[in-house]
Amino acid sequence: MRRRTEQAQAEEFNRLHPVGSEVRYRLAGMRGHKVSTMRSPAFCMGNGVAVAWVEGHSRGIPVGKILPME
Repeated sequence: MRRRTEQAQAEEFNRLHPVGSEVRYRLAGMRGHKVSTMRSPAFCMGNGVAVAWVEGHSRGIPVGKILPME
């Protein structure tokens, strides 16, 4: 069930934030948000977590940590 929920989350994220969109993200240990550009559509990893890549970061970021620009 979780995988289906995560897949739906990835699909909704992609609809709202296509590749090339400007976004902001914040990960544990960071001070404040970083601004970046989406470089991949979101997808579910093998463990079922929905992630996407942004410019300037070398790993997938969980889509729940990526926010639209205000």
